[in-house]
Amino acid sequence: MNEDTKSHTRFLNRLASVSELAMRVALWREFLESHHPDDNLSLVRFILAQRPNRHHGTQVAMLSFSRLLHEHRPLVEKKLLVAAVVAQEQPVIDLLIERKPAKEIAAAEVRVPRILPDRDLTLGERRSLARSRDRDVLSRLLTDPDAGVIGILLQNPRVLERDVLRIASGQPNRSEVLTQVFKNDRWCRRRQVQLALMQNPYTPSDVSRSLLELLDESGLREVAAARSIDAAIRSAAKHRLRSFPLDSPIDESLVKSEWVMDLMARRDEPSSD
Repeated sequence: MNEDTKSHTRFLNRLASVSELAMRVALWREFLESHHPDDNLSLVRFILAQRPNRHHGTQVAMLSFSRLLHEHRPLVEKKLLVAAVVAQEQPVIDLLIERKPAKEIAAAEVRVPRILPDRDLTLGERRSLARSRDRDVLSRLLTDPDAGVIGILLQNPRVLERDVLRIASGQPNRSEVLTQVFKNDRWCRRRQVQLALMQNPYTPSDVSRSLLELLDESGLREVAAARSIDAAIRSAAKHRLRSFPLDSPIDESLVKSEWVMDLMARRDEPSSD
């Protein structure tokens, strides 16, 4: 084991020893700020190469790095992306570059949910109600177009996974709303939530690309076979699968993608519980 490998392994172990996602992001930020871009590139290249091993530390590193990318993009571009471009490190470049969603909501499609029958609520009132314990109110707010409302809602202990899946799979939707789901510590770890975001064409493509790095072989197979997912993301999933020791190619007839059907059914449910 050379010195770079030892150093990278120590960093992964350090990340895994910290329980809070925010603290892991802080460790990533500290590393990037204190190291040369070439060293940062070496670390990310090492982590990407470890993905087929399915080590817990690699998953921890990828999730926290994905969060770092969305919270501190200028830092990542300065301390990592430039080095990746110079080195023509395409897998790292693909991970870092910012992309638009496959679809973007039109202004005319933005709808504020009706909570009261006699008048519309102000943004401040809706954000206040997002802290409510009333399940009917919370259910109506799941389709709110304001990212601030959704951010508060996702922190509400009365919100369930099925509610988050409705937000993550809702179409049309604002990219800022879907990014709130991705940034939420509680929900972004859930596999079904990750898959719901990836299935939604209104999710920013760089978010979907980041989530792709967190999937195991089974999840990658589902994504690669699901025609509802953006073609570029499916192509990236198939590319990722080549790094796994597969015994057989992807058989789309065997991949039923039940989670896609479930999400479609949830989207058709009435807004009130």
